[in-house]
Amino acid sequence: MASSPGALVPTATCLFTQDELPPDTRIEHTIPRALGGRIRSRIVSSNEFNNRCGAHVDPYLIRRYAEILCLLGPMMSAEHTPGNLSVEIPGSTGRFVLDPIGTITIQGIDVQARDPVTQRPTAVAGAELSAVRRWIRRNAPAGAHIRESSVPATTEAEFFTNRLVLGPVIEIAVLKSALLSFDHLLADDVARRFTRHASLRPIREFLRDAVTTLEYDGADLSRFSLGIQYDRLDVLERIRRRVPGARQAFEHTLIASGNAATSTLDCVFLVAGIDPYGFRLASDWDGGDFLCTVVTGILRNGEVSGPIWDSLPENICGPTNFRSFPGHEDEAVMARAVAAMSERWEDGLRRATDLVERSSRDMLIERITTTARLAVGGDQTIGTACRERLRRLYLRRREEDQAEFDRTLDESLASVAEILGTAVHEDRMPAIDWDRVVDAYYLTLDRVSSNWGLPGEVTESTHVIGTDDRGSGRLDDHTLSL
Repeated sequence: MASSPGALVPTATCLFTQDELPPDTRIEHTIPRALGGRIRSRIVSSNEFNNRCGAHVDPYLIRRYAEILCLLGPMMSAEHTPGNLSVEIPGSTGRFVLDPIGTITIQGIDVQARDPVTQRPTAVAGAELSAVRRWIRRNAPAGAHIRESSVPATTEAEFFTNRLVLGPVIEIAVLKSALLSFDHLLADDVARRFTRHASLRPIREFLRDAVTTLEYDGADLSRFSLGIQYDRLDVLERIRRRVPGARQAFEHTLIASGNAATSTLDCVFLVAGIDPYGFRLASDWDGGDFLCTVVTGILRNGEVSGPIWDSLPENICGPTNFRSFPGHEDEAVMARAVAAMSERWEDGLRRATDLVERSSRDMLIERITTTARLAVGGDQTIGTACRERLRRLYLRRREEDQAEFDRTLDESLASVAEILGTAVHEDRMPAIDWDRVVDAYYLTLDRVSSNWGLPGEVTESTHVIGTDDRGSGRLDDHTLSL
């Protein structure tokens, strides 16, 4: 279940601005809802601070993982389903979106042809038939003959997303979310509510100023943000195993560690189980030794587990090259860091694709029949639809050995060859033994995965914002379309 917003007390103040929070303070998700955030609070941040984060900071973090969360949509609760994600298709001027079942569709209504003389639309397309019909009723000339047909939104298999991979605004968004989450969950434990400790005043003021002015100081960010901690994933996993309760394939893990011997307080936020962002919250920590862990599920029926306490600190993070200000001028090192981040992200995308592909037989049947109905060239058989879907899931990797890939499909689907020849038409659905088809499809996916890895492909369009000039910068100076 999701975290309770908590009872508002007269002394509740914003963690960063110190503004008192009146009774009508709005409930916010400390981790953005579009990332599956389940911790809801009205006792940790002001409406104004929350609004500025939602408008200028959080979108960059959300977009970083939006495609993965979009693909996970069918396995998320209605509250957290992110909806469609805008994508770009090479060579196309149309507007397209990736929907939660992994299909590229047209965004809105697209005018595809006009009369050369009058310039009135003669052909329009859209993903929702009812919306297209309403548009035609409003715009078609009186007495016009109207024909309807179903066609694929695009025949292209590649699409692009526009997002930051690495940038100050992402690190600030992650840090802010981590502190707000801990602050809410520890609100009733004043003695251990480290987020309000005096030694964290510099980082609280840094975040306050960054969100208020939308400018950041690079030197301060370099001091607080230690980078992504891939080299400590084994340590983080060991700590995660101490948290009781059901585990989900995708979840957020937050860990804070206070160390009296080193006078440090560090924090790691493992976002969606993919990227562990590390931060030095304080360098003059005098609040004793502790380890505090919180896990919050992302998928349907996920829960917030913790805080779980341990009296012994752990070495959970240290400075890495996986951050906006690594402290050196070496483009090759930065390029390797971004490549490693992209590889980790692609692994998350493929795990999400595989999880959802296998999660619902009914959804798979819907996908196969839709592919068959919209088949280019008129081959609307179930077999062609199964092969086309698998080929799209392995867009780039199968091209290295297309013949072997196709041979694997043929061999694995041979047991249901007599069914795969059945055609699916718009106006009728023939009787099909779907249990046999789905079983054969999953067997084929198992065989393909053993040779080509997990399904899921994307050609990235990314931006990396990082510099060794530790001056000030704007948080919102990048064009980003959600």
